[in-house]
This record gives sequence, structure tokens and C-alpha cells, in this order.
Amino acid sequence: MGASILQCIRDDSGSYRKLKELSWIQKLKTEVPNGLNTKSTSEILWQHYRQ
Repeated sequence: MGASILQCIRDDSGSYRKLKELSWIQKLKTEVPNGLNTKSTSEILWQHYRQ
């Protein structure tokens, strides 16, 4: 397994970073069963906004 930098962002806001991460998960279709992300995008967003 390897890692690659997909995008550099200057905003250090945690919420902005999470939104960018979710957009890459959708673009690259890395949710289960095609990838390793086991939580759905909507579930992650809901958890983030409840905090």
C-alpha cells in the first residue's frame, strides 16, 4: 500500500480539510466495496456537523 498527495491546501480548518477529503473519496470512488473507506459520505458529514 502506498500514499500519494492529491492536493495541497493552505486552509488549516479541520472542516475544510474533511470536505476536501470527502470530495476526493467521491471522485476516486474509494468507498467499500471498491475501496477501503467503510463509512458512507453522508454518515461522515452527519457525524461532523453534529459535533
